[in-house]
Amino acid sequence: ALKTACDAHDPDHYPRFKKWADDYFYIPHRKVHRGVGGIFYDHLEGAFADNFAFTQDVGRAFLDIYPQIVRRRMNMP
Repeated sequence: ALKTACDAHDPDHYPRFKKWADDYFYIPHRKVHRGVGGIFYDHLEGAFADNFAFTQDVGRAFLDIYPQIVRRRMNMP
C-alpha cells in the first residue's frame, strides 16, 4: 500500500524512503530493526502542494491498510 502511494508520485520515493526507515530504525548493538518496517521521511524539497498531496496519500494508504493488519494479528500471542 505504501509503495503504491509512493509510486503514484515518484517511483524513486519508495526505495529511498524504505531504505531511510530501515537505516533510521535499526539498533546496531542489538542487530534488529525497531517496528514493523515501512517508510520514513522528514523533509521534502520542491512544491509544497505536491509534497502535501504525497503525504496525504501516504496517510490514506496507512489508514486503509493498518486496521487490516491489526485485525489479522490481534489474536496472535
